[in-house]
Amino acid sequence: MSGKGGNKKYRDTVFCSYFNEPVRLLSLCNAILGTKYEDVDNLDINTLEGIFFDDQKNDISCTIENHFLHQPSVNENMPFRCLSYVAELLNKLVKDKRKIYRKSLIKFPA
Repeated sequence: MSGKGGNKKYRDTVFCSYFNEPVRLLSLCNAILGTKYEDVDNLDINTLEGIFFDDQKNDISCTIENHFLHQPSVNENMPFRCLSYVAELLNKLVKDKRKIYRKSLIKFPA
């Protein structure tokens, strides 16, 4: 270990590896949200791979029903990284990209 809190990169890697398993991630979601979801098929793991971060995968992101959870490793760029995740998730919801140029509102889940 280095410093008071140990090796931060190692802790992030262990955390991400452990919760990369859908059953474990579902358990984490239930603990955070105070819910009792049981079906991992309702869980959508949407951790970005190489889109913004050059193949770094030190964030965990998922959606379950109307809940979006994102656990980034702590640094000064967290607001940008969270924005990147939200933008990418919204982009995935729009199947027909031509709709973004139309006057009608695109409706997203609340």
